Amino acid sequence: LQYGTSLIPSATGLQQGDALASFLFSLALQPVLRKVELEVPNLALHVWFLDDGTAVGTKVELQAVVDIVSREGASRGLVVSTAATTTAPRLPKSTVWSPLHQGEEEESDPLARGVPLVKEPGVTLLGTPIGNKEFVKKELEAKVLKIRKIVELLPTIQDPHTQFVLLRSCLSLPKLSFVLRTTDTSPFQDILQDFDRLVRDALGSILGTALSDLQWKQASLPVSMGGLGLRGAQEHGPGLYCSSIIYSLTLSRTLQGIQEEGFPLSQEVLQAVSVSVGEEVTAESLAGLSQKDVSLMVDQYSLSNLKASTEQLGVVREVARLASLGLPRAGAWLNSPPIPALGLHMRVTKFSMAVKLRLGCKIYQREGPCPACLRPSDVFGDHALCCGSWGERITGHNHLRDHIHSMAATAVLSPVKEGQHLLPGAHRRPADVLIPNWAQVRDAALDITVIHSLQPETVTAASTTPGHVLTNAYNGKIRGAYEECKTVGIEFIPIVFESLGGVHTVAEREVRKLASAMASRAGQEEEEASRHSFNRLSILLMKSNSAILSNRIPSYPEPYIDGTEI
Repeated sequence: LQYGTSLIPSATGLQQGDALASFLFSLALQPVLRKVELEVPNLALHVWFLDDGTAVGTKVELQAVVDIVSREGASRGLVVSTAATTTAPRLPKSTVWSPLHQGEEEESDPLARGVPLVKEPGVTLLGTPIGNKEFVKKELEAKVLKIRKIVELLPTIQDPHTQFVLLRSCLSLPKLSFVLRTTDTSPFQDILQDFDRLVRDALGSILGTALSDLQWKQASLPVSMGGLGLRGAQEHGPGLYCSSIIYSLTLSRTLQGIQEEGFPLSQEVLQAVSVSVGEEVTAESLAGLSQKDVSLMVDQYSLSNLKASTEQLGVVREVARLASLGLPRAGAWLNSPPIPALGLHMRVTKFSMAVKLRLGCKIYQREGPCPACLRPSDVFGDHALCCGSWGERITGHNHLRDHIHSMAATAVLSPVKEGQHLLPGAHRRPADVLIPNWAQVRDAALDITVIHSLQPETVTAASTTPGHVLTNAYNGKIRGAYEECKTVGIEFIPIVFESLGGVHTVAEREVRKLASAMASRAGQEEEEASRHSFNRLSILLMKSNSAILSNRIPSYPEPYIDGTEI
């Protein structure tokens, strides 16, 4: 580790991320804890998580615990944080708290061991507030305020893609998830609502536009369901708490051999979970479900509500848009870390425009003639993405082609880009990328195409049959060149993408196959290579969309004034 001009060698201690680190640490600490159990057997509670210990007992018992840990732990590197081991102005981390003596005058060091008394009506244990309702509320508000201060600094980054990734991965639900799992927040729904509003406003700031309720509802869904992965704390909080309590107690009882039923869950929190999943739940019905299972139930109910609300609007385009976003790999670009060196970063306007297209926001302020072809252009960008004038669509197509060619080249498959004279007597080039001996010893002609599902000719079918446009485009390509290629011993394989990110099943299969060949050649994990390949292709597709949309802002010609008075 380089620290300034000093080099700190990894010669002692445990490596961060080592799966055995926690076990070895606990193993070294175990004799100390055994001695506490033997010498102070009547403690009401004595539990540890690595170097964080909690003991509940009488004054005399707690004095004995501090003495044993101080005496036996020193040789193992465990030092109790007391007034004697802490240098001012820092305060000792070890504390004493008694809920029975709040409001009374108490000495500052009740154990006479340099361990200060907490005079608040509660205490924070491993990040979880424990105490009366007012204390828990104050701590939750403080956590949200702390997150708010960080979120307000996001615009200083001046990079929407990076801002979004930080918001979703570090500052939205993940930032609050631990306390949601360990604290019953059902009495504090107003705080969770305020937190969700904070995340919603932050997203609006990144995109430069206010979000409607339906757009925010979509954004709060996972990426695989067409959202942005900004799950709401108000919806998921009660479920996280219930599943955590049930799983933890079940595991604890099993380890201790305790035959006990029932879980300490209030009717209020169970009712909150019922509202979030759209059906009546009990502690018994939640038993056996993981936190992931419960969150999936919440997401599925939210998605069904979103679809129902969208259908009630009667706008076919919106129904088709949601259907298209549920296709395989439609959100791969949102799961990409913004790393420019790997080609996974989107610049300011491109990222914002891609997210707006996904959420159904208006891309343009008004309708008007397309500057490329002068035909009427809509505010959502559907005409722009289908416009054949100028060259952005070809450029976007070529970027996808080049990356697939690069994948094949990396796998040393000797690919040929835009191979000529493949069909006798024809000047057509059916292969964007020709890979020798790819399809069961036959050469394969990969033909790449991108189709927009929300164009007027296909939007109705796309609203009733997700993937209809992909299938239709694939079949059209097959009819156009498959037989001709077959006669000369070439396997014709259309690689079809939807402009919203969806991938045809054949295209998904071929990209996976290419990624596998790359991984084998480079000694890389196959799943990692596959994920990166889809992310890269998805990013390229979104960049292409944004380039097309940016260059086709509808505009009317400025009036010509010659200065002659009539």
